[in-house]
Amino acid sequence: MESYLTFEFVFFLTLSVIFIAKGTLLSYTVTQRKCPKKIELGFATMLESKVADDCVEKCALRNHCTFLMYVHRVNICKLYSVDIPSFPEDVTNTVPCIIVKRSDIGPLPGVDVCNCQDWETCDPGSKACRKTECPPPPDMMGRSVLGNLNHNGARIRFSCQAGYHVTNSGKSFTCVDGEWQTPPFTSCDIVTACAVGNKWRTTELGLLLVVANTEVTYDNALMCCHNNVGQLLRVDSLEVKAMLDKEMAGSNDELWLDGRRFDNDVNGFVFSDGTPITETFWLPPEPNEYASCIRRVGEYWRDRDCKYQFGFICQRSKENGGFNIPAA
Repeated sequence: MESYLTFEFVFFLTLSVIFIAKGTLLSYTVTQRKCPKKIELGFATMLESKVADDCVEKCALRNHCTFLMYVHRVNICKLYSVDIPSFPEDVTNTVPCIIVKRSDIGPLPGVDVCNCQDWETCDPGSKACRKTECPPPPDMMGRSVLGNLNHNGARIRFSCQAGYHVTNSGKSFTCVDGEWQTPPFTSCDIVTACAVGNKWRTTELGLLLVVANTEVTYDNALMCCHNNVGQLLRVDSLEVKAMLDKEMAGSNDELWLDGRRFDNDVNGFVFSDGTPITETFWLPPEPNEYASCIRRVGEYWRDRDCKYQFGFICQRSKENGGFNIPAA
């Protein structure tokens, strides 16, 4: 039976384990250590593993599994297809876990008979290979993946990072029988001129406004307005809100406005220059603790993760002129 040592006295330990799994003998070498509380999820995260042995067996059934991590207190099994990272030796922010390399797991009867390829899982009973997970989406410059599970039924989204914009759509992708559906994947290109494309209009307050329907991240909206000699619209008073409501009457478009959360404070928002936002127009029960940037929906504000993509509104002073911005 596997034994555990108190982590206050032992930081690193390697031991060999042999256990009977469903009538078969499985041996493996375990590296037992403290792991960071926050670590990137692997290609599969499973909650049904009640003991580390189950997690080891799941890795053994997959050629693409390079190592596993089993977190004791919450019974989470994480499978990885990359090399083991170097963990910081910070004992103040760690949890007890078990790490096992795929190369340190002994032969599991029936697996060799399956002769599975990468991203296939062996079923020892039927000696068949099944596609239970999708491969991680390919890395692409300027693109972030929203979602970290790859099993059948899992869904992911993509967003473009600051300085990039969407050039190939694709809102959501679902893993079905080991393949991501609704291809091709979202792709992102570098933002260059970022022309807003519409004529600036003069408002009753003397501000010049333009609504850009191109969907970009919040940071890209800031950059686009700046590249067009303006700034993201700052709604800092009831007068500005009333003016905007009049200009946008009847529109329910979701549009970025200037403003984002400051230092993870649920109610603390600032404009892009750091000025605190003191007059707010939230749609109840907003804001919430899960999003950081302000967007206009109807006549009110809602917060959203800054990585999502929406249209935006730029403002300009009269001194900069109300002329058409040439297309990029």
